[in-house]
Amino acid sequence: MARRGLRLSRRGALLGALGALALGAPAVGQADRAAPPLLVVDRAKLLENTAAVIELSRTEAHLRAAVEARLERVKTELEAEERALTDARAAMDPDEFARRGAAFDQRVRRERRGAQERGAQLLKFIDDARGALSARLPAVLEELREARGAVAILDAAAAAAYDADVDVTAEAVALFDRTLGDLRFDPPDMLLDP
Repeated sequence: MARRGLRLSRRGALLGALGALALGAPAVGQADRAAPPLLVVDRAKLLENTAAVIELSRTEAHLRAAVEARLERVKTELEAEERALTDARAAMDPDEFARRGAAFDQRVRRERRGAQERGAQLLKFIDDARGALSARLPAVLEELREARGAVAILDAAAAAAYDADVDVTAEAVALFDRTLGDLRFDPPDMLLDP
């Protein structure tokens, strides 16, 4: 009979320990250790507020303005050239008009190709630069996670709710800026030509 009581005691102790684990109670010997924190970073804000991203946005705006200004200048030149050719047609030899008309058509096609190529180069430059910045983000977040002794860093967009004390976005921005230093993105010469 004593043996049966012992079995019940062991079973009771086992059930009690399992219940404590299920309810999140610390296991024996862990009561004095704090659980590692779970941190949150707003990835969108992080990528908008770093110095390199802000500089890239300025560069993009400058390049877009330069590409559009060049496009507008070429368009004005072509319209003037077309008007002059049309006005001179009556006084011009038909063969000369055909030759100048063909040269004008070639220039229009060349300028159109150049505009398309500049547009594609601009998009590629911006995509490559953003990709390079995004590629550096995991290492920065891992460094921050290790420095803070966190279990994980979640994107704020994925968290249903969280305490503002675990939001380390500003810390991540500062670390990202320190890590990148004076990173520069130099656009292709084609985009800088007037």
